[in-house]
Amino acid sequence: MNDFDILKCCRFAGADLVTYSTIISILLAQNLNSDDIDLLGNFISCIGQNLSAIALLKQKCELEVQNKNEVPIIEGTTK
Repeated sequence: MNDFDILKCCRFAGADLVTYSTIISILLAQNLNSDDIDLLGNFISCIGQNLSAIALLKQKCELEVQNKNEVPIIEGTTK
């Protein structure tokens, strides 16, 4: 797959994500009053922020483990 194909794939994946999230938002908002919609939106935003924080910490931990497992190669020696 060349770079153009990858960009094309990513572009459609992003469009799909926006489309699906819009449809889900509309479906969730049906039969709710404005206060309930606001509460649900804030709750879902909070979940998203927590997931982002967890992903960041997990990535940091994975990098630290990876760095500890890498043994520096000193010139004149083999691994």
